[in-house]
Amino acid sequence: MTLTFAALQFFAGLFISTTKAPEAVGTYEMNARCTAAYDAMLLCQFVKADSLLNVEKSQNPNNLIPYFIANYKDYIIIAFNENRKDFDAWKSHEEERQDKLETGDKSSPYFLFTQAEVALQWAIINLKFENYTAAFWNVRSAYNDLTDNKKKFPNFVANDKSLGVLHALVGATPDSYKWAAKLMGFDGTISQGVKEVKNVVDYGNAHPEFAFTDEAKYMYLFLQVLLLNDVNSAFKSTESTTFPTHVGNPISCFMKGYIAMKHFDNDKAIEYYKYNHDNNKTILHYNTYMLGMTMLNKLDLNAETYLAKFCDNFRGSNYVKDAFLRRGWIRLLQNNRDGYFDMLSNIPKRGIKLTDSDKAAEQAAKTKEVPNLILLKARLLMDGGYYQLALNQLAGKSASDFSTTEEKIEFPYRAGRIYQLMGNNDKAIAFFKETIARGSKLPIYYAASAALEAGNIYEQQKNYAEAKMYFQQCLDMPNSDFKNSLDFKAKAGLQRVGGK
Repeated sequence: MTLTFAALQFFAGLFISTTKAPEAVGTYEMNARCTAAYDAMLLCQFVKADSLLNVEKSQNPNNLIPYFIANYKDYIIIAFNENRKDFDAWKSHEEERQDKLETGDKSSPYFLFTQAEVALQWAIINLKFENYTAAFWNVRSAYNDLTDNKKKFPNFVANDKSLGVLHALVGATPDSYKWAAKLMGFDGTISQGVKEVKNVVDYGNAHPEFAFTDEAKYMYLFLQVLLLNDVNSAFKSTESTTFPTHVGNPISCFMKGYIAMKHFDNDKAIEYYKYNHDNNKTILHYNTYMLGMTMLNKLDLNAETYLAKFCDNFRGSNYVKDAFLRRGWIRLLQNNRDGYFDMLSNIPKRGIKLTDSDKAAEQAAKTKEVPNLILLKARLLMDGGYYQLALNQLAGKSASDFSTTEEKIEFPYRAGRIYQLMGNNDKAIAFFKETIARGSKLPIYYAASAALEAGNIYEQQKNYAEAKMYFQQCLDMPNSDFKNSLDFKAKAGLQRVGGK
C-alpha cells in the first residue's frame, strides 16, 4: 500500500509539474499605436514602425496585430528590391507570424483576415523568386480565409480590400480555364472584384478613422489600369486631393509616377520619380529604373546615370536585362555601335526572363540586331507622350522605305499607335490592319499588339462585335515578345465585351 501510494504521488507530481496553465487567447487590437505603425510601414518609415510595434508588444503582449503589421516591412522591401539575401534571411518569418496569428481569438474578424493578408504578401514575394508552388498555396489559403471571413463577418469592410482583387483576377481568367479555377475553389468576376475594392475606397474616404484606405486606393489603381484599361480614371485618381500625398511617401510617389507614365504624361512622371529619388530618398530601386526609362523617353541621354545606378545597386532579377538594353540604345543614340554590343553582352549574365521586357532584351542580345534609329526614336517619343515629335520621325515614309521584314511591320504599328494616341482612330485602324496583314503569322509582337489596340478602339466605340474579333485575334497570334502581357490584356478585353 505504501509503495502504491508513493507511486501515485510521484506520477501526480510529475503531471502537475509538467502541465502548464493554458495560455491566454491572443487578441487583435488595431489601436492607435498599431495604426500609427501600419501608417509608418506604408510610408517606408521602418525604424519608426518597428519602434512602435516593440512598445505595443511590451505593453500589450497579448495583442497579435503587431505580427501582422511587421510583415509589411518584409513585403515592401523584398517585393520591390528582390534581394535574395533578404529573402533567405526573412523567409522563416512567414511561418513564425502565421503560427502566432493562429493563436488568436477566432471570434474576431481579424483572425482570418490577418492570416490571409500575410499569405498574400508572401505569395507576391514567392512569385518574385519563381517559387510558383508556394505562391499558389499562399493564394489559395488567402482566398479561402477571406471567403470564409466574408461569410462570418459580412460587414467587415477591410476584408474586401484583397478579396476584391482576387475576385477580379479570377474573373479575368478566360472561360477555357475557368473549370480549373472552379476546381480549385476560386470564383469571381471582374465587375464584382472592382466593385468590392471601390467600396473599400469609398468607405475609407467617408470614415477617416479606417486604417486601410490608402492601401485600397493603390489596389484600385492596379485594377483600373490592368483590368479595366481605364488609365484616364486612374490618372485622375492619383492627381486628386483625396489620394495620398507624394511628399514623404515613396510608394504614393512611385504610384503617381507610374500612372503618369501610363497616361503618357512623361514629364510629370519624371517629376515624381525625380522627387522620390532626391527628396523621399526612396529605398525602392525600381524608382531609379523608372526614372531612367522616362528620361530616355524624351531622348535625354542623362538617363544613363539612373539606369546604370539601377544595374549597379539592384540585387534582384526583374527588369535588369531591359535596363541594359536601354543603356545600349543610349549608345546607339550616341552613334556608338560598339558600346551597344558591349551593353548587350551583359544581358545573358544578369537577371531572369520572367517579364516580357526582359524576354525581349534577351532576344535582342541573342540576335544582336541593331534597331533602326528612326523607329527607335519614334518608339521612345511615343512612349513618353511626345506624339507630334514621334510622328515627325516617320513623316514622308512608308513600310517600303525600311529594309528588314521586322521594320516593315514595325513602321505601320508605330504609326498606328501614334495616331491612336492622338485621337485619330480612322488612321490608327488603317495602320493596325496593315500591321496585322504583314505580321500575323510571324513571332513578332507588333501584329498582336495592333490587334489588341484595334480591339480597344472598337470597345470605346461600343462596337463590341469588332472588339471581340480583334481581342481574339490577339490571343491567336504566334508566341512572341510581350506575349504574356498582351494575352492578359486581350483576355480582360474579352471579359469586358462579353467574349469567351
